[in-house]
Amino acid sequence: MITAESEPWATAQLLQQSLTRAHIAARVEPADHGQALRTVLLGGTRLPFAPHYANTGGADTWLRDAGIEAVTYIDQEDNVVISGPLDTMRNLTGLLTKDQLPAEEAAVALRHALEARGLDPAGVATSAEGTLVVKISEAATAANLGMLLGADDIAQDLDMHARKGIGVLAERLHPVLTGAVGPGVAFESVGRKRSADDLVIRLGISEATQLTKRIAAPASSRTTAGRGVPRAGTPSGAPATGPSGATDTSRDAS
Repeated sequence: MITAESEPWATAQLLQQSLTRAHIAARVEPADHGQALRTVLLGGTRLPFAPHYANTGGADTWLRDAGIEAVTYIDQEDNVVISGPLDTMRNLTGLLTKDQLPAEEAAVALRHALEARGLDPAGVATSAEGTLVVKISEAATAANLGMLLGADDIAQDLDMHARKGIGVLAERLHPVLTGAVGPGVAFESVGRKRSADDLVIRLGISEATQLTKRIAAPASSRTTAGRGVPRAGTPSGAPATGPSGATDTSRDAS
């Protein structure tokens, strides 16, 4: 049961959890004998303003534009501190996390969908801009993703273990992915001539949500996309195979 005395601590804990989930480095704590909260900003990343540690100008301008009345100051450790009543600080936290929390939720859902289909990306994370970053280190994982989206011949005539394999797959996967979820997809570390170690895919929240739905959909409901007709004997959504015909889900420890 939350009492008047415990409410500031309970609220501070909830707001701290939201900021932590949004990967915003901050500390939330009661102030003014429990009549207010203060948020100590411990870093400059993932904030809607640039914190100038010599002054609070950036924070003051952003707060004014957002219609939030709060006190700002610089503490002894040169951190920007924002302080105000509980409701004000709830609103502040909501605005600070409004882009990051939906992106984080989309990243968790996409990661679970990929893992449920047997795909093992090197990482699914969020960026400071509120977009998603999917990192793929294995050519087989990129091929499996393409096959789940209907491009069953995406790895045709490709040596899955060649260093340029993931770059070639990126060239083939790009149109498949944009066709499945829309144009808001960007690829990095791609190129047939370049020996890229990783494939990095950047997606907006809506594109990531659409990709999650496509991956989680039953195989019968997926439409064929990308490069030609399915290979004979390969069901839609089946994992890509290596030269020996065995499923290639190995990860290079080096």
